[in-house]
Amino acid sequence: MARAAAIVMEHAGPEGIDINMGCPVYKITSNFNGCALMKEPERAAAIIREIKQAIGDTPLSVKIRLGWSNPDDFKKFIPAIEEAGAQLITIHGRTKEQGYSGKSDWERIRQAKDIASVPLLANGDIHESYQVWEALEQTGADGVLIARGALGNPWFFQVARNKGQGAITIDERIQVVIEHARLHVMQYGERGIVSFRKHLAWYFKGNRIGVDVPGIKELRGELVRVNSIEELEGVLGRLQEKRVV
Repeated sequence: MARAAAIVMEHAGPEGIDINMGCPVYKITSNFNGCALMKEPERAAAIIREIKQAIGDTPLSVKIRLGWSNPDDFKKFIPAIEEAGAQLITIHGRTKEQGYSGKSDWERIRQAKDIASVPLLANGDIHESYQVWEALEQTGADGVLIARGALGNPWFFQVARNKGQGAITIDERIQVVIEHARLHVMQYGERGIVSFRKHLAWYFKGNRIGVDVPGIKELRGELVRVNSIEELEGVLGRLQEKRVV
């Protein structure tokens, strides 16, 4: 880990290094990575200590969960990783065993904030822009991390800064989707439109659009089967004709 960080520093010169000790995915934890490190605070601290030595003054942050199975593991884990050199901590309000089920425990994130002496960021269940402010108020955290809430919703951060104000029109949504699709295909080639379909599914989820559009279910079904930019533009053109705002 320290050698890898040193290579990154040499070739990329990043503004910071972040270690993800919160990933719950089996293919990661089964290889003793991600959240598996929360079961071994001493090993986690050793990794952090070595990386910090390798990167010098470059800030080092660590992402964790509440714990592996015990939602109070963080109470011992946070002091251990702080002592080792973690300069910022992000905590997701679920255990590894929960995965993404249940609810993010913002109350325990508040407790984590009380324990931490370094800046702490809250993560988990911030799906709508207005929830940014709810999470900050309830947890006392220094900031929040956004994950799935921004999928198909690149306006999330703008609206959050405006405290929920600012509707996105269908026309603006379509314009951004086409630009995104073109950039995606430019990066991945013509067949990139196939991997872009997952983004289309997010962009046109009912709660993302915010207004009723006649026939949107059928149009959404067409969107996730498009095979070219031209097909995409054709479907979106029909969506514009149906727009109500």
